[in-house]
Amino acid sequence: TQIARAAGDTLLRSDEIRNRHTQLRTLTEDLRAREDGIAKTEISHTAQLSIKDAEIAQVERELMFRRRHTDTSRDLVTRLGKLASSGGISRIEMARLQLDFAESEKDLSITEKNLESAKLERERMVNERTRQRSDEQAVVQNLKSRIEALQRDLENSRQDHMSIRAPYAA
Repeated sequence: TQIARAAGDTLLRSDEIRNRHTQLRTLTEDLRAREDGIAKTEISHTAQLSIKDAEIAQVERELMFRRRHTDTSRDLVTRLGKLASSGGISRIEMARLQLDFAESEKDLSITEKNLESAKLERERMVNERTRQRSDEQAVVQNLKSRIEALQRDLENSRQDHMSIRAPYAA
């Protein structure tokens, strides 16, 4: 540290002051990079949610189809069951129709599970991003606090010089 006096001010030249300026620039750059990263993450998250919403919509359309197919199969088995009881259709044909109906019910159940799974995955994505946002905000706030503290410390400085005004004439 070197000291020089000039017209009521004391100038301090110090490696510590230079290091604090360097630290301030580094933290400011870290903050900017972090904020840019957060913005990119938000864009990515929004895109992923859009993809998941499209997937959910597709599974919902499939579910509607499976419900109609199951209802139609049930109606067909019921009507042909009456016909089979009077001998109008063979037992083998009736068994085949019942198997088709059971397969339709199974496909409906699988599609319902797929829809629930897709909705839960979307919810998990939203919850995970909310947690990440909280962590990111804490890091950004920490960086901002450290930057403000360094700026206060370096108020009267330029490069590696700090000007200190004496409270009274010495």
